[in-house]
Amino acid sequence: MKHIFVINPCAGKEDSTTEITQKVEAYALAHPSFDYEIYITQSPGDATRWTSLWCNEHPGQEARFYACGGDGTLNEVVSGIIGHDNVQMTVYASGSGNDYIKYYATLEDFNDLERLVNGIPHPVDVMKVNNRY
Repeated sequence: MKHIFVINPCAGKEDSTTEITQKVEAYALAHPSFDYEIYITQSPGDATRWTSLWCNEHPGQEARFYACGGDGTLNEVVSGIIGHDNVQMTVYASGSGNDYIKYYATLEDFNDLERLVNGIPHPVDVMKVNNRY
């Protein structure tokens, strides 16, 4: 499985790109078979555009997307991967509110890379309102 980290440098009070990248690279050094990619968003809507493009260019490839940001980043990644049954997603919380993750666990749980990588996926409901998920 490919692990894809979509980092929003504008999420939260400060840019967490370096922190997340260092954690991912350290994890990869300790786990040589860890197949990963890091994408840093460039503008609002870019996470949706890029994740959709990735999914369309890699049909059938199993992947887990990590929305590295807050609720807005999560929304964009969901909107990009929706309808692709071969992909999963999780959140590496680095936003200011992170309201979504509060339903499931603590901020520390969602920033524990080992747990996120080895986590068991569970389906959740998604709603579409005014052409947005």
